[in-house]
Amino acid sequence: MALAILIASLLHLDFSLTIAAAILAGALLGFLSYNFNPATIFLGDSGSLLIGLLLGCYSVLWSNHSKNVFEMAAPLMVLAVPLTDTSIAILRRFLRAQPIFSADRSHIHHRLLARGFTHRRAVVTLYIATAIAGLFALGVTIAQGFWSPLVIAAFGCCALLAVQRLGYVEFKAAKRVLTPDAFQREVNAQLAVQTFEDRLSEAGTARDCWAVIQDASQEFGFRPIRMQLGEQKFISEPDRASAPHWALRMPISQDGWIELSHELGPADHARAVLPIAETIRKVLGSKARSMGAVAP
Repeated sequence: MALAILIASLLHLDFSLTIAAAILAGALLGFLSYNFNPATIFLGDSGSLLIGLLLGCYSVLWSNHSKNVFEMAAPLMVLAVPLTDTSIAILRRFLRAQPIFSADRSHIHHRLLARGFTHRRAVVTLYIATAIAGLFALGVTIAQGFWSPLVIAAFGCCALLAVQRLGYVEFKAAKRVLTPDAFQREVNAQLAVQTFEDRLSEAGTARDCWAVIQDASQEFGFRPIRMQLGEQKFISEPDRASAPHWALRMPISQDGWIELSHELGPADHARAVLPIAETIRKVLGSKARSMGAVAP
């Protein structure tokens, strides 16, 4: 990165930036012989933060020579590896609902190690990626006319392919959720749960609640269903008694329970199965005393 900034400063005849970048590049090259795997000296937070600050400042000075919006992307491209790693970490933690500043082992070098790379090979891979990003950045600086956006587009494609090869499960899950079909299924499931909760809340007697649950069982594919509230028992027999199925039995009061069964295989509104069970527990639990059952 420092070498790319040094070359760019020479192309722009910015000799003050050239001197500053040359000092930083020389210091880092001298330190590299001790820091390369197996390292004998480590940089530490103070050193790495200082280097990041200097590279950021030098990139801002480089951007002052930009003649158009495309050349302004060159300083960002030269910092692509650390910026990409930071952006991915923030997005991953956001998708997992984790604190953004929490530590984990899913940074780019961790992903390379997980794919079977040795420490040395992972480091060399990151060096090569940084060098390629620097070449793209210099290409944008040198390119004229319509070549600049083409270089940026090529760089973007390479970056996306590289991130895809890292195999982040968070992005795969987000991709499945954000498809139009998945979004539509999620909305339909939420609507079905809300409609069911409204109808169940309006039911006045145990028999009315049972009628609402029976109607919902047809939509969600629950067969058979059984319920007991105090001394009142309700049973809906299955269409095919011999069919393999799973069952969810849930208490709703001290002497009341409900059992929902579903044939093995995909469920209608699969995302709504647990919300429906929680709705039944919450609504019937609050109505248990008035229906002759003892609330827990």
